[in-house]
Order: sequence, then C-alpha cells, then structure tokens
Amino acid sequence: MERILLAMGNFDSNINNTQLYIVGLGDTVRPVVVKLAEDLRQNNIRTNFDPLRRSLKAQMREANKTDARYAILIGDQELESGEVELKDLSTGDQEKIALDKLVDHINSLPF
Repeated sequence: MERILLAMGNFDSNINNTQLYIVGLGDTVRPVVVKLAEDLRQNNIRTNFDPLRRSLKAQMREANKTDARYAILIGDQELESGEVELKDLSTGDQEKIALDKLVDHINSLPF
C-alpha cells in the first residue's frame, strides 16, 4: 500500500504515522491482532502490525523503525491469560493489560 501511495504522491515517508505497533506471535493470534488494530484505528489511534508473520525481533525492529511510541505484544500465552504486554518503546517499561480493557487504556496514554 505504501508503494502505491508513494507513486500517487500522497504519502510522505518522513511523517510518523504510527503511534502503536502490535507484535503478534503465532498464527492463532492473527485474528485477534487484526481485530485489535481495527478497534484502535476506529478510536483514532494510528496502529500498525506485521502482515508478514516475522519473528519477534524483526517485528520489534519494525516498531522502532516506524517510531511507534508503544508496542503491544500478543502471543499464545497472552491470548490464554487474556492479558497482553504493553511496552513503552521510549522508556522500555512494560505492563500487563487485560485484553478487554486495552482500547480504553490506550486511549488514556499520552502520545
């Protein structure tokens, strides 16, 4: 999509478009990642995730490259427990947040 927008001239790659990056680990979390990204975007939070199903390290590198402020880490264990890890990429602080309260919590964060 970015290449199409660049070709159209409607995309400035120097502008930070991502506030939050969702790191999904495993195929079972994929539908949750997509749904969560949709919910966050509907709440005007610029959200991105990895459509290529890369490793944790590669996804975190991408999150840092997009200058996202926060990353949400979701794997099979987080899905079972109903809690995700929210990482502040500027400080490195992490906290567990209940999945059903995540959108409200993200809305309360400074961006």
